[in-house]
Amino acid sequence: MRKLFIVKLILLFITFNTFSQEKVNVSSKIKTVQPDKVNWSETLVNKEGTFRLKLKDEKKIRTMGVGRLIIEIVNHKTKKSKTHNLEEHYWYYNGFYSDKVNRYFFEKLLEDDKGQVWLFLSTFGGNKHKLYRRELKADGSLGRNIFVTERSIEKHTTGDKVENAIYFATTKPWYSEINVNYDIRQSENKKTYSIITYASDKKKKRTKFNIEVKDQNFQTLWKMSNYLDAESTTAKFRDIVLTDEGTLIGLLKYRNSEQRSDIFYKLYVFKKGEKQFLDYPIHHDEKNIHSLRITETVDHNIVISGFYNQAKKNYRNKIEGLYFLSLDMNPLQLITESFTPFTKEDVKTITIPEIRPFYPNQKGFKAHQDDLLKGWQKRKDNLISDNHYPLKLISHKNNTFTLVVEKANYEGHIRYGLQLFNFNNFGKLNWIRSVERWDQITQKAPTSAQGTQIHKMFDQSLIIYKDKIKTIMLFVDSDGQIQQNEINDYVKRDKYMLYPLHIKKIGDHDFRGLLYNKAAKPNKGKEYKYLYINLKETNKSDAK
Repeated sequence: MRKLFIVKLILLFITFNTFSQEKVNVSSKIKTVQPDKVNWSETLVNKEGTFRLKLKDEKKIRTMGVGRLIIEIVNHKTKKSKTHNLEEHYWYYNGFYSDKVNRYFFEKLLEDDKGQVWLFLSTFGGNKHKLYRRELKADGSLGRNIFVTERSIEKHTTGDKVENAIYFATTKPWYSEINVNYDIRQSENKKTYSIITYASDKKKKRTKFNIEVKDQNFQTLWKMSNYLDAESTTAKFRDIVLTDEGTLIGLLKYRNSEQRSDIFYKLYVFKKGEKQFLDYPIHHDEKNIHSLRITETVDHNIVISGFYNQAKKNYRNKIEGLYFLSLDMNPLQLITESFTPFTKEDVKTITIPEIRPFYPNQKGFKAHQDDLLKGWQKRKDNLISDNHYPLKLISHKNNTFTLVVEKANYEGHIRYGLQLFNFNNFGKLNWIRSVERWDQITQKAPTSAQGTQIHKMFDQSLIIYKDKIKTIMLFVDSDGQIQQNEINDYVKRDKYMLYPLHIKKIGDHDFRGLLYNKAAKPNKGKEYKYLYINLKETNKSDAK
């Protein structure tokens, strides 16, 4: 009994010690709009203005969710707004198009390192899928279309095409399919851009990739086309890091075709001046390495982390510890690799959550902690269940790293925990934090709206998640200090739910969330409600 009391006191001290004075100020406001002003598509906010892409229903395109693009620009200084109705500009092409009409389709909305805002659009012509950029200016005017790149169209046609048609029909005549989709990314400090496309090669049973990297002035640094090693026509990089110098790092997951329980990875590194990519296989005969994530260090090397286990099983294999790999980028070679098994104390920290922010029944939470503590004391192994899923690896300025992990039963439609693992540049664990939550995945709202969102913000891990009826922002710095902010409560918000994945990052430190009436509909009558969130450092520094 005394031992249990001492452990409880230690838990209380750890919980108290993880909180600090707030480093981030979180402010929010509600905006209600009417259907003709709904801006649920895209919004970008910078110092000069607010740039919105809206949709207008188009009767000649009889497909749900498709709309003609309308651009609205609001100047922050003059408070004046300017609207542009763009003919033959649409939200997406869904893989199908018509070569009878010159139409443009939305691809991306980005701000560059100079503060200029660019709308990326693509169009089809002949056998080419072309990508353009167009400046949206704070004074309300639009720049001209500037060519960025192009890809060859690979058609898979059955039946006859319909004039002016864009989309696939379930009955004849069918349309022509296009399997080109642009994946446009920016480096962390907006110094480089990568443009990636994938194409299925059914004859070779492999996936072809095309990568082009451009500098901040959109000049091409390098480009490459080749095949991914996986025997799959739908393979894609699992995780991607683009550096400010223009190096692109991609991680690909494999399964051994002869022994499908054997999971391994391959790291691809693409660099300026190299005619061929460099690769680094991550595989061990006696260990399964899984759920890996990658990041760039402050000294421009590569760190990879995830979990591992010993037995070669394909299902329900418990996790034994933390995997860590550090690679020198120039040349690509090993710095250190480690397998850190969990200790009994590690398992206690992971399995017994120290906090459940804004939970009204804290007494019940304490009782839950006590039950978990009793269970931990009876354990004979130092393993954790396989329902822990790494979501993102964050690199900090002090050259430590935080692996953000979600505990969930996706088959049972429940997310019920968050863990953060911080370690140094040799893979040694510094601290572990565990947070309780209970998020039932509901059929009322789109699955795409539900989940966990993670960003690097002011050199901290920002986690946006839902716990029952509350939506919470959690800031965790490199020392493990936690700041918690409730951004929505279903009851307090008059029965409006805020789902984490329908909160869009619309600026460097700005977010916009679509509120769901009675947790089910994104509107109440003719009104739509949005929650706008702004983050500011209380102690301003150059952290991002």
